[in-house]
Amino acid sequence: MTASADSTSRFDGASPSSYPPGESVTPPGNGQEQHGHDILPLKTAQDQNKAEEQHHNLAFWLVFLSLCMLSFTSAPDGSIITTALPKVTASIGGQSQYIWIANSFTIAQTEIQPFCAQLCDIFGRRGPLLVSIALFVLGSGLAGGANNVSMLIAGRTAQGLGSGNIFSSI
Repeated sequence: MTASADSTSRFDGASPSSYPPGESVTPPGNGQEQHGHDILPLKTAQDQNKAEEQHHNLAFWLVFLSLCMLSFTSAPDGSIITTALPKVTASIGGQSQYIWIANSFTIAQTEIQPFCAQLCDIFGRRGPLLVSIALFVLGSGLAGGANNVSMLIAGRTAQGLGSGNIFSSI
């Protein structure tokens, strides 16, 4: 059989006369979506209202809260050292290397973000984010326990590497 040019014909080539009386045939796009051979109705406003009324469970809110706290913890690290820098350099030395103490974090944070974004595309966000959190904590410990300028710069660089992926993942 050939398809009729009539707008009430089926799209599988059957003519309108082969349908039971009273059956309405509508082409896809008029209130229906066609997926393969199945014709599914579009979501109605009532279905969309039900989706908007969904409530999240406790696990969702705990993860959300932990991500907020993580962002809040790593955000001020880029600028907080500038207020403490005179006292830090007087305590451990390194007045000539103060620029690296302040900028090692920012440079490392900026340079790692494209690489971490690709890692997140490949492996998902969870694994690289957990590694970044561990790296940030390790860098914080190194910088906090530094007894010379080189160790402080290394710790700040590790913090920046961890913070870069934290910011790109959240």
